[in-house]
Amino acid sequence: MKKNIPFRELGVSDKIIAALEKKGYQYPTQIQIEVIPHYLKDRLDIIGQARTGTGKTAAFGIPLLELCKENSQFVEALILTPTRELAMQVAKEIESLKGNLKTRITSIYGGQKISPQIKTLKEGVDIIVGTPGRILDHIRAGRLNLSKINHLILDEADEMLDMGFQEELEAILKNLNKNRRTLLFSATMPARVKKIAEQYMGKTISVKVKATNEELSKVSLIAYEISAKNKLNALCRILDYNDDFYGLVFCRTRSDVDNVSRELQNRNYLAEGFHGDMSQAIREKVLQKFRDKKIRALVATDVAARGIDINDLQFVINYAVPDTAEALTHRIGRTARAGKSGAAISIVSPSEYMRFKKFEKENNMIHKREDLPGKEEIIKNRIENLQQRILKKLSEEISENYQSIAKKLLSLSTPEAVVTALLSEFQGNVFEPKYIEEILNVKDTKKYKTSKNNKFSTEKNRKMKRSGKRKKNNQKR
Repeated sequence: MKKNIPFRELGVSDKIIAALEKKGYQYPTQIQIEVIPHYLKDRLDIIGQARTGTGKTAAFGIPLLELCKENSQFVEALILTPTRELAMQVAKEIESLKGNLKTRITSIYGGQKISPQIKTLKEGVDIIVGTPGRILDHIRAGRLNLSKINHLILDEADEMLDMGFQEELEAILKNLNKNRRTLLFSATMPARVKKIAEQYMGKTISVKVKATNEELSKVSLIAYEISAKNKLNALCRILDYNDDFYGLVFCRTRSDVDNVSRELQNRNYLAEGFHGDMSQAIREKVLQKFRDKKIRALVATDVAARGIDINDLQFVINYAVPDTAEALTHRIGRTARAGKSGAAISIVSPSEYMRFKKFEKENNMIHKREDLPGKEEIIKNRIENLQQRILKKLSEEISENYQSIAKKLLSLSTPEAVVTALLSEFQGNVFEPKYIEEILNVKDTKKYKTSKNNKFSTEKNRKMKRSGKRKKNNQKR
């Protein structure tokens, strides 16, 4: 793998290099090394495959800025993304790369007032980043003419198709200049994406950037095997054990997001939900609170989380196993980005186990099976975290008012008795084992034990499932 190649060697101009240096970009990532020279020099279309967080936006954003005319008489480039958040993120990133260029960039998506979009289109724009539905609305209304477009970027193509945008995508493609350049980026490359590429792209080259062993080693893959009824308690246990938790909690449905986020809030966790039924204004507000770390756990659906581009996410929790191996790959790719380390934790119930195991094999990502931290571990961890916070506070300058109060309190009794009273008053029962709920791992319950091993799915269970008896048996439980 090539490393530490200057951007200039890729054909990037001094204007763009100045903007890159201002952002702190010293050297291109592997996907940028593979894509930028081809797009600047060749006339071929490009299919790029790379996981989230590898620098894909700059890989297509830099050559677009180099090739698109400033203040053009028509739209030079269209970038299609699956979600509103991703459209905003991509537009913002390209805007930050242009430096002193006068290139006009805008994002267009649903859930946003249409009148400002109409005004922007009338005034003229060079690069549009948008979602398929709203772009097609403007085309059909005659407000957007893409017949002279020179560049088309399909970002997160697999996710666009998963979200049901195939009809809109095909309708848009039929309205574009057939001599355009096309770049298709996707974290995974299922058959439906390949079909789109074959049908709507010309002669192509394929670029595939796999995660290096070094990158993979930065992600800790952990699975907790828990009965379905104990999932929420297991999630809380994970949040309790990781005092500095900052990450995403993935649910399958919007109602699950609402239920889980509400339960976490009721238990005084800094958590909120994030999904497509929320208004755009609320979604932007929640996302900003998460970026500011006023929210520590963002409970989200796969679709909503696509636009969340935060490099320092420490955790990804699969509260529910997704429907596809590709979705699991996308989720795990949200952490350990930009050289940082992270953990991807899956809470797997018996009914999800076989699907989860299948996805592990397909993705070549085997999770370490662990038991949830026990009561003693939780308490030990809480004490250590409290000690660290106190040590940090001792190194800081503290108001004399607090020192005066401390002297009065210490005069009441012995220092040990005063500290004990303060802990009881302000920490409550967090250090009392009897107030920490017991959560059994599946293998520790008689219900799921087998004589041969402690796997979720036994031969007997598989036979019951095939014969249709398992459902009845579960109802009895």
